[in-house]
Amino acid sequence: MVGTEFIARLENLNAHFIIGVAGDSGSGKSTFTRGITEILGPELVSSFSLDDYHLEDRETRARSGRLPLDPAVNRLELLAEHLAELKTGQPILKPNYDHKSGKFAPETHFEPTRIMIVEGLHPFNLPELRRVIDFGIFMDPEREVKWAWKLRRDIEKRGHDKKSVEAEMLKREPLFKLYIDPMKIYAEVVVKIRRSSLSPEGVEVELIQEIPETPLGAIDLEFDLSGLMRASSESFSMGFRSDFYYGKPVTRLTFDGHIHRDAVRGLERKIQDFTGMHERSLLEKGGENINMVTLSQLLICWHFLEKTDFLLRELEEALKRTD
Repeated sequence: MVGTEFIARLENLNAHFIIGVAGDSGSGKSTFTRGITEILGPELVSSFSLDDYHLEDRETRARSGRLPLDPAVNRLELLAEHLAELKTGQPILKPNYDHKSGKFAPETHFEPTRIMIVEGLHPFNLPELRRVIDFGIFMDPEREVKWAWKLRRDIEKRGHDKKSVEAEMLKREPLFKLYIDPMKIYAEVVVKIRRSSLSPEGVEVELIQEIPETPLGAIDLEFDLSGLMRASSESFSMGFRSDFYYGKPVTRLTFDGHIHRDAVRGLERKIQDFTGMHERSLLEKGGENINMVTLSQLLICWHFLEKTDFLLRELEEALKRTD
C-alpha cells in the first residue's frame, strides 16, 4: 500500500486515531512522542500533554500538599470529553499549563489531525479514556534512569533547583506505585528502559508487546540481520521470548547497545512507503550507529500502523454492509 492510499482511506472514512503514552514524570514520554511524530510526520500527527488538565497550579499544590499523580487532582472527565470530540473530528478549546511559571495559560483552539498523541500520567485511568484511545504505550524506565532524566529536565529546562526536585521525587514514589504503575496493564506496548551493559552512554530497551486476539493484516516486515552483522561497528545484543504479562500473552523483545542504521533501513522504508512520508528520516540524524530508543520508536510505529490498517479495514467492511 502506498502512502497516498493510506491518507485517502483516513480522509474518506473521516477516521481519527489516538495514541496514549503513559508513565511517570521524567520517564521519557515526551521524547518518545517526538520520535513518533518525526517518523509519521507532522502532517498526520499532533500531540499534547495531559499536564494541561491538572486541576491545581503550582502555588495551589504547595498549599494543598497534593500532587498530580493523584487522579483526583486532574480534570480527567474533561479530558475524556475532549478526546471523544477530537475522535469525531471536532476541534476543542484545550486548557494549557505553563511549567516554567507553574500557572495556567489561556485556553487554545486545538484542531484534530488524523493521528493524535496524548501523553501524561493518566491517559488510561478512566474507562471512557480507554474506549477512545486506539493504541496504548507505557513508558517504564528503571528508577535510576528515570531519576537521572527527571533531574536533568527539571533543572535544565524548567529552572528548578536540585534539592527541591529530589524532595518531590521521593514524595512521588508511593503515589506512582499506587496510581500510575498499575496503568501498564492497559497498554499494548510497555517500554522498559535499563542501563546498558554494553555501552556507558546507551540503554537497554525491552518492548513487551501484547499479542492481539484478532490477527493483524499481512504486512511484510524485513529485518536485515545480515546487514546488521556486516555493518555494525559497536557491540549490541538482541533477545526474544514469548511470555505472559499481567495475565496477557506477550512477546518480549530486548535490545542493548547500538546498531548500524543500515540494518533497520528497510523497516523505516516500509513505514515511509505506508504513510507516504519519504522526505524525513530518523536514521539520518546523528552518527551511523543508532541507539535502541530509536529502534524501539520505529518498531512501535510499525505495530501502530498494523493496528491502524486493521481498524480501517473494519470500518471499510462496516461501510460496505450499510451500502
